[in-house]
Amino acid sequence: SLQYTFKEFYLNYIDLKQAFIEKVYTKNPTTLIKNIETEFQILSGQVLQCNYDLMMLLGSAPEEIREYFREKYCQRLKEKVEDSVFRSHMKTSDFVISAENDSKELYKIIAEKRRSNVYDELIEDPPIEDLTNLTHDTTPVMIEEIYTMEDYKSESSGLTRASRKKIYNDGLHLFVLVHGFQATHIDMQEIKNHIAMVVPNSIFLCSESNEGVRTEGCLIESGRNLAEEIFDFFDDEEDCGEDVT
Repeated sequence: SLQYTFKEFYLNYIDLKQAFIEKVYTKNPTTLIKNIETEFQILSGQVLQCNYDLMMLLGSAPEEIREYFREKYCQRLKEKVEDSVFRSHMKTSDFVISAENDSKELYKIIAEKRRSNVYDELIEDPPIEDLTNLTHDTTPVMIEEIYTMEDYKSESSGLTRASRKKIYNDGLHLFVLVHGFQATHIDMQEIKNHIAMVVPNSIFLCSESNEGVRTEGCLIESGRNLAEEIFDFFDDEEDCGEDVT
């Protein structure tokens, strides 16, 4: 198997350093230099042979190698994403009227605290990683707000870290991502990518219906545009409409 091949390759070279010291060590400086020169020539030939063997391996099983590393990379990335997702559970007597609170400032503080959290150091980083999209200022922190009626019995309330327990099991899940004022659907791509990592069995609609449209702050008109866009989305995605849970 591929895993056995890599393990065998590693074990063949794990004692190389100790073997090198034992072969070249001597108290005579002249002899020591000659021994080192000889060993370097031998190592040079072995490196070329190793490079050739790796090229042959990549050429003979490219799909297996890609899948071997992709699975590990996706698992590490998924763990990082999940640790930046929080769930806020709030009770309300009216779903239409938004409760006045300081949640915006609270979420800002939580996001800053999460970005500077040393917990990142406890998660093993991938050996190869694009750091340009993981800077302090742009690290995505997602907060899911869940509203329930005041008489609804819930086991927990307040802000908690989202559980890693798999809550999206069967079926296909549709996420409708709606941007805020003066934003565009492109701003939702980062959130879309992160949700897709946590919930792979999902499809997305990044709303464009209110871009460039003068709604003059009318939520009714904006909501009507969004509703029509969702209906059009299902018309275009006929194959998945019945599977969406």
